Amino acid sequence: ALDEHVGALVDLAYVRLRLGRFGAAIETFENALSIVQELPDSILMASVLTDLATAHHTLGQYRRAAATYRRALAYQKAPDRTAETLIALARSSAAMGSQPQALEAYHDALQYTLSPAQRRAVLIEQATAHVAIDQHNTAIETYNAALAISGISSTEQAAIRRGLGKIYAIMGAHDNARRNFEQALEAVEDEQTGLTLRAIGDGHRAQKQISAALDAYSRALPYLDRGVFPIDRAAVQRAMGELYLEEGRAAEALGALENALEIERALPQQDGGRIVANLRGIAAAYELR
Repeated sequence: ALDEHVGALVDLAYVRLRLGRFGAAIETFENALSIVQELPDSILMASVLTDLATAHHTLGQYRRAAATYRRALAYQKAPDRTAETLIALARSSAAMGSQPQALEAYHDALQYTLSPAQRRAVLIEQATAHVAIDQHNTAIETYNAALAISGISSTEQAAIRRGLGKIYAIMGAHDNARRNFEQALEAVEDEQTGLTLRAIGDGHRAQKQISAALDAYSRALPYLDRGVFPIDRAAVQRAMGELYLEEGRAAEALGALENALEIERALPQQDGGRIVANLRGIAAAYELR
């Protein structure tokens, strides 16, 4: 009977969570927990603690979520549930900026039997945590381990290739970065396509390959909708304007830079540095005419 009462309380807590009654939801979870603590039932205790932790995570209370997931681990018996709790702990730890704790939890989760899809997802998240603390070589190894698992989808492959491309770009290995970005483009065309083409353009620009950079930026623009990616669209327009200036193409530079400036000035939060960069470029274009 108590088990049924606890189950009803947990169900009620989730209903309150979905209704946006966050305080009441947490209170209901804690009421369920107070009852379970009276029972010699570690499985039920682990379940309620996990649900409470999930509620904290949903509300953005990542530190509380991580602490509660840790409590749940002490009561978990089933290996699959332990692995799931470790993964959840890692995600809460990463969300609160504690990457070392996240990496420890990901590592522990990977010691359990996971499905290929689960293992690949954990490795991708683990690689992201490595990148966050500048462990680039380890991140590359982790992404490659994820790529090697059979059954990968085109979406997952694109995500990994973009992750690798960003790391290589940070390291200044632009040829490797471009190879991975291009493989991402071959895998899928999605909302990240414009950003990927912009990254390819940035790599060409860093290598002084002006024509190739302009081509990549031109291909990026149709995918960078102003309403969705205003800052990125403005950045691409500004980069194109600056490259046109380098080639002495004043009219094209002026058009691109004025477009970028117009977008920047329409943003709700303006960036003075970017606006000044556009104005300087426009002045240089006028002088060149």
